[in-house]
Amino acid sequence: MKQEKPSLCPLKELDIAPQLLSRHLPVFPSALVGKVAEGQVIVEFLIDHNGDVQLPRVVSATNPAFGYAAMQGASAWKFAPPTSHGKRVNVRAKVPIDFTTPKPAPMVSAIPVDSAHLSGVPMINLADLDQQPVIRFRPPIYYPVKMRSDGITGTVQVGFICDREGHVRDTHVVTSSGSNELDQAAVDSISKWIFKPGRKNGHPVDVCMEVPVTFDLNRT
Repeated sequence: MKQEKPSLCPLKELDIAPQLLSRHLPVFPSALVGKVAEGQVIVEFLIDHNGDVQLPRVVSATNPAFGYAAMQGASAWKFAPPTSHGKRVNVRAKVPIDFTTPKPAPMVSAIPVDSAHLSGVPMINLADLDQQPVIRFRPPIYYPVKMRSDGITGTVQVGFICDREGHVRDTHVVTSSGSNELDQAAVDSISKWIFKPGRKNGHPVDVCMEVPVTFDLNRT
């Protein structure tokens, strides 16, 4: 049975322009780090009556890897439900997404953890690798303004998987700082890191890692 396409409301008939509530920044493709300085993608997608992004597609991209990364990022965006005459509607939107080359960063110290299985995929610890992951892009750790102004400090032990593409996933708190705000800031910041993936037997592999994140008032 053929599935019906959702009815769309023209942008000009909306009560207000689409309001973006939550935006996950697309990750610069690790395969292009050091090869391409910047890129641009135009992505088109449906914003449904709940404000969720549906059916994203690349209209144009300076490199296919940018297009894939842009679609992955835009798929997680959340909008205020679009309305026309007070009623929720579906609307199609088209947005440009710019990429700029990440700055390289020095290797971060990491703590080997026991091999594990996650979602049926075997993980390898650092000690068993031929080549350990090397961090390529590390944005500054965000220190929540209120926590800093209140003098709240602490260290969060964050665990994650550095996958075979060099991306961080399954980020979680191993040891809490005692502050939910600091814990969340650490997890959110590390989720944006990009690595040169670890290798075993010449092949990139998924690796379990842990890093400490310290929030110190004396550090900028």
